[in-house]
Amino acid sequence: MKPHLWTSFAVATVLLLASSSSAAVSDVSIAVSESISPASVAPGETATISFSATNNGSDVAQFYLVLSLGPGSWSVGSPSQGSGPPFSCSRPDDFDIVCSIDPLTAGTAASFSVPVTLGSGAVPGQILDSRVNAFQGMPGGAGLGPTAARALVVAAPPAGGGGGGTPSTSTLSVALQGAGSGTVTSLPGGISCGSVCASAYARGASVTLSAMPAEGSVFAGWGDACASAGAAAQCVVSIDADRAVTASFDLAPTTAKPPPPVVCAVPRLVGWRLVRAKQRLTHSHCRIGTITRRPLRASLVGKVVSQRPAAGARLRAGSKVAVVVGQHE
Repeated sequence: MKPHLWTSFAVATVLLLASSSSAAVSDVSIAVSESISPASVAPGETATISFSATNNGSDVAQFYLVLSLGPGSWSVGSPSQGSGPPFSCSRPDDFDIVCSIDPLTAGTAASFSVPVTLGSGAVPGQILDSRVNAFQGMPGGAGLGPTAARALVVAAPPAGGGGGGTPSTSTLSVALQGAGSGTVTSLPGGISCGSVCASAYARGASVTLSAMPAEGSVFAGWGDACASAGAAAQCVVSIDADRAVTASFDLAPTTAKPPPPVVCAVPRLVGWRLVRAKQRLTHSHCRIGTITRRPLRASLVGKVVSQRPAAGARLRAGSKVAVVVGQHE
């Protein structure tokens, strides 16, 4: 493949295989991560790609890691052990390096790093994405989900031309402030603040920062190198020197609910003496209406024997309720 057809730098797959026996792996839960340092290199310079894989399941698993470099005159250094069981690596073709990790027991992790040197065919300004995927079973099996993509920015060669030397990069840093909370991410990748709030980028590159408030917060605006963007969701920073940006998040305003309207919720008056019935009406924002007296037996004298409207009705505050009260025959 010709260099001009190169569109990405893919750290392609972490492949989860069953052990050498025929028994299937029944409980293997793999967490995979990777990182690139530095985030920007010029042709002829070296970046280190670090990997880790954790077996969160209960069974032993065998791993193969395939690092696909893509077309170009890449060179790969010797991988170095971080933690976990031993591993061995081979180069099956010009573009791949395959590392076999000894069986990883449940609850343990393996990590190592691989130095790769960028070929001379890389074009300054390119963004080369890196991603690690975990697969269960043989290569091409069901995916367990990729990690977040990382980006390697191709910087211009240092002054004087040729490879080697210090990369021509500058650092963009982000600070979060305010009573609210949120995150700021970058395109190309490198910044995901609040966890990673600074990254190096090639001189002359443009980095787009995006602010995302958390639930219950609002984005209040940018400051410093992004001050001109105001409260827009995105800000574009030109990397011509080290740049600092602030992003402010405030707590979202709370809208007080108006109190419910006062109504006459007609209470039950039947069986109550008239004096107490009037008190219940007042407490319920109602008033006594027409009082009709009817001769009744002694046990009902002075008590409400019927009402209109009935208990439970909801009327305008201050509405009247008519009652019938017993009196001596």
